[in-house]
Amino acid sequence: MVRIKKRLPMYDELARQQAVVDLGVADEVVLGSTDDYLAHIKTYQPDIIALGYDQFAYTETLEADLVKARITAKIVRLKPYFPEKFKSSIVKAQLNKNSKL
Repeated sequence: MVRIKKRLPMYDELARQQAVVDLGVADEVVLGSTDDYLAHIKTYQPDIIALGYDQFAYTETLEADLVKARITAKIVRLKPYFPEKFKSSIVKAQLNKNSKL
C-alpha cells in the first residue's frame, strides 16, 4: 500500500475489508494480491468490478488486461460518498483534533 499511495493507510486492509463486509452491499469481499493484481479476479470471475472514485493504481490497463484474460466483468467507477465529510484527510484531521482534547 505504501508503494502505491506513498503513505500508510489509516486502517489496515483487513479492517477495510471488514468495513465493506459490514456494509452488506457486496456478495463477497476479497483482498487482492500484491504479486498478480488479476489473480483474485481470475479466481472469482466477478460480474462487476467496482473501482473507487480515486482508485487509479493498476486501472489504466485493467480493461485490456481483462480482455487478454478473457474476463467479461463490467468495470464501474464509484462516485464519492459525501467527500466533503468522509474524505480520509478530513477524517484524519477530525481524529487528530479529538485526540488533542
